[in-house]
Formats: sequence, C-alpha cells, structure tokens
Amino acid sequence: MAVDDLERGLAGLTASVAAVVWEADQATATIQLISHPVFALTGYRDVHFLGRAGAWLALVPDDERDDLATSWATLRPGERAERVHRVRQADGALAWVRSDVVAADVDGVAVIRGVTLDVTAAVTAQQAQLA
Repeated sequence: MAVDDLERGLAGLTASVAAVVWEADQATATIQLISHPVFALTGYRDVHFLGRAGAWLALVPDDERDDLATSWATLRPGERAERVHRVRQADGALAWVRSDVVAADVDGVAVIRGVTLDVTAAVTAQQAQLA
C-alpha cells in the first residue's frame, strides 16, 4: 500500500469516529494536527485550531485551564494522562470531554498526542443520579 493510500485511509478513519484526534507542540500548546470531528464537538472547524498557540486550551474554562495545561506540559515522553474537563463550544455552551493524552518525541520536538471524546451525556446522567 502506498503512503498516500495510508494517509487517506487514516484521514478517513479519524473523520469517521466521534472522537477528536489531535497533536500539539508541548511547549506552546500549538495544535499541529486535528481531526475533522472537532467541528461536531466544538462548533469550530479544524482551521480555527491549527497553528494557533493555546487555541484548544482557550476553550477550557478559566478555573480548569491552568491545571490542565500544567498537567500536559509536565508529561515526559511515554507518560500518559487522562482528564475529564469542560470546553466552551462556539455557541457558548459547555461540553464535558475526556482527553486521553500521551507525550512523545517527534524528531526532537516534544509533542502531546490526544484523543478527546464528548462525555457530556455520561456526566449529566451521573450528576442527576447524585442529585
């Protein structure tokens, strides 16, 4: 299979699942790659995030942002972290998400690779049970 075929297949795979797959420069939190399902989750197209330092973290409410950013910035290559946090969507609504990330070294550059899933329904159901 040719490299172009593999890349098209991977792009099709990431676009067909209800998860946002992404990669960011660890030092600047600049999104370098992000899958198209980001629009369904956030209301923003992928180009809103690409190449903009901290664009993903900017969606995280102020009271969660610093803690989340620090947890990702301090990971060493191979270390993983899972966090449930909120993101503000384009329409102003808050969604609960679970981000599973791993730190990696790509050609000498520290990156964070992540998969983010919308868990709003599960969190809402859990909160209703507790109430």
